[in-house]
Amino acid sequence: MRRCANPLLYANVKLFVCQLHSIPSNDDKMFFLGDVPVTHAEIVGVVVSVVVKDSFFKFAVDDGTGVVMCIVWLNDAKHAHSSTSAPPLGALVSVCGKVKISRYCSRRELSVDTVALLDDPDAESLFWLETLQMHRAVYPTLTTS
Repeated sequence: MRRCANPLLYANVKLFVCQLHSIPSNDDKMFFLGDVPVTHAEIVGVVVSVVVKDSFFKFAVDDGTGVVMCIVWLNDAKHAHSSTSAPPLGALVSVCGKVKISRYCSRRELSVDTVALLDDPDAESLFWLETLQMHRAVYPTLTTS
């Protein structure tokens, strides 16, 4: 069995929105945190806009460092068991998904795998602390060979 050389390649990397918008990429499909490739991210923030269409819904999440658009395709087979309704405006959410470049406005967005509504008012602060800890203690130790 072949092992993946990079443990973060398909993992959801905890990022702030400002980092999501600023991490460099080589081909708009592979992004880099230092010299480690990143394809998936997790963010936590407040839903500040919602747009619902027939085949998808999208919502913007603000984590205090920036705003990122998150899109959920309703006809996508992988979302068959996840929620088919958009999160309410003002809700605190955790979003995991693939980092992509929008075809329409050339901005980074998340193609959503999971969305979780968070009830704990401390969840965002805890996410910030965990993200800072990961960036200080874990991510710098991972290098490509």
